[in-house]
Amino acid sequence: MNFKKFVIAGTIGCAAISFSLIFAACGDDSSSSANDGDETAEDFMFTLEELEEMGVPIFESADELKKEKCDSENEFEIVYVKADSSFYVCYENKWDNDPNAEIETVESKDKLGKCTEENEGQMFRVPRDTIFDTYACESGEWVSDFGGNSGEFEFVGDPYKEPVKETFKDERDGKTYKSVKIGKLTWMAENLNYATEEGSLCYEFKEENCTKYGRLYTWAAAVGRAEDVCGYNHECDLRAKNVHGVCPEGWHLPSETEWNSFLSTGVDAMALKSYTSDWSNGGGGADMLGFSALPAGANFGYNQFYRSKGNYAFFWSSTPENAAGAFAISIMNDVNKVIRKYYPKIMGMSVRCVKD
Repeated sequence: MNFKKFVIAGTIGCAAISFSLIFAACGDDSSSSANDGDETAEDFMFTLEELEEMGVPIFESADELKKEKCDSENEFEIVYVKADSSFYVCYENKWDNDPNAEIETVESKDKLGKCTEENEGQMFRVPRDTIFDTYACESGEWVSDFGGNSGEFEFVGDPYKEPVKETFKDERDGKTYKSVKIGKLTWMAENLNYATEEGSLCYEFKEENCTKYGRLYTWAAAVGRAEDVCGYNHECDLRAKNVHGVCPEGWHLPSETEWNSFLSTGVDAMALKSYTSDWSNGGGGADMLGFSALPAGANFGYNQFYRSKGNYAFFWSSTPENAAGAFAISIMNDVNKVIRKYYPKIMGMSVRCVKD
């Protein structure tokens, strides 16, 4: 099924499709189409019937959903609730309709309370001057991630030497990208901005966001497969050593192993983040390696809503976890830790390619 959808007004009730991003009036036939190449929020809506065909469970209300189990067995499962026209994700044993809610802010470190097994992994932000320090509960103590926790670490490269960047052209559309060699691998030093037929979008459907931050890709689009082959709730076999996917010729989507190998050398978020004002709350990095990660944000839940531009960078790998999720990394504005975990395949994330 093509990822771009045209919803004809009246196919289902107005309440069922009144996503927060949709600005056109339900029932106006003139708003149910778009010129080719002119993406709007309407182009990516789904009817209830289409969600059912895709195997997405549908619930009448959030109260009904609370009775449904959410644990490690169905981590990242996505469901739809009709009463509030929202998608929910099973995440960390609870149903969440805002997978990227803001971290709670407390007045001072003294207000954090005890760090115990019950709140292991919980995070709070504490104001300091004009920025925030983020504290995480780890092994019985509150640890600040600003500046790193591990003391000394070894960079892959010389932090005092300006990274040498080269350029290459994507012959498919003529766009030119910067690249940088970090350790043994050569990485794109910019986010990919190649428009696919399905599964890629500009943040908030604005072309200027694609120009600055690159496009956001579902996992299926990132690995170069159709949504009904490798998308959410579809397991697919990617046997190739290098999955080229959406990447230009001579480049491939990094695997979980390549990401972990890269990050296991001690590279932290500060070294990867761009030294720009794009990161909110003074959360920019040192960009020591020339990776220049930008906070492009992400798209959550069948293009229902966008979050985190200015706060987060998300990057796909080519490694699936199961039919619902795949491995990716994320970088936050005021946390100096690179998060490695599995995310729902339906999320729209940035892509960085690695040279073959």
